Amino acid sequence: MSPARRYVLLILALALTLGSGYLPDAVAWLRGGDSMGAAVDQLAHTPSEFGPWQVQAELSLEPHLVEMLQCAGSVYRSYRNRETGDTVTLTLLVGPPGPTAVHTPEICFSSQGYHVESSPLRKKIELPGKASAEFWETSFEPDQPDPAGPRRLTAWHSLSDGGGWSAPDYPRLAYATRPFLMKMQLASLASPESGDPCRSFLEAFLPALKRAGQ
Repeated sequence: MSPARRYVLLILALALTLGSGYLPDAVAWLRGGDSMGAAVDQLAHTPSEFGPWQVQAELSLEPHLVEMLQCAGSVYRSYRNRETGDTVTLTLLVGPPGPTAVHTPEICFSSQGYHVESSPLRKKIELPGKASAEFWETSFEPDQPDPAGPRRLTAWHSLSDGGGWSAPDYPRLAYATRPFLMKMQLASLASPESGDPCRSFLEAFLPALKRAGQ
């Protein structure tokens, strides 16, 4: 038996020993680390300006999140709409399917002083050429009332294995054998009577992202 084959069997045995929940990620890793690297490289082409939107600030993920998500690459930015003044925070992640799929906005924002106002709803964004993208939309309310008036936080998120963006019911199963997974998450604060800046952002951002080669 070759050293390489022994090494592969050792990795699989370790995954089985630790628990079946780790096996899909081990299989995906063995199938294609190079494709994950290519996906990370594509993050550099994320557009910074499109339509009325432009980057307002470049942000950094906290180190403990990078470690927890086993994040191989990320883009974390806030964008501002020059016409409306709306702001949207964008997070793009590339990593192994398991951790990337299960870290949802419900987990993210519950630790930041928000609770879920409404259960996630699947939304569709129509794209040029009769294509479309699916996202989960979740609304949150602050745990403490805002003296300036009611403010809700809206978060949209979607997943991609390098193809289109989708919102499956069971993402870990849907992407279990993929070599990597990309996650897109957006968040915006808005008053109840205003529209949703995240949808407006996505309608401009997704075509720009496709033109950039993602």
